[in-house]
Amino acid sequence: MKVTKLFNALNNDNMNSGLVVIVAELEKQGYKVELEGVEVSSKNMLDENIFEDFERASKEFKIRLLKNGNVVDKFMLEAIDYHEYKIKKYD
Repeated sequence: MKVTKLFNALNNDNMNSGLVVIVAELEKQGYKVELEGVEVSSKNMLDENIFEDFERASKEFKIRLLKNGNVVDKFMLEAIDYHEYKIKKYD
């Protein structure tokens, strides 16, 4: 995962949900994304307004990145302000 690209994507897109922007960038990097154990895509997050449910429920999100069905990375994303996030490791 290229973290710099995540933050650049957030800086370049202030109109969409930060979660959607992050998921879209991770997809561009070739990952399938699980958010709190639910496989999501930037498209279904926008089409079904899923991001609103996640954003209302919590300020911290567990994210797992998959390639070829295998978990290759996982991290905690903490929302600290609009389009501002901290990335933390978790077990």
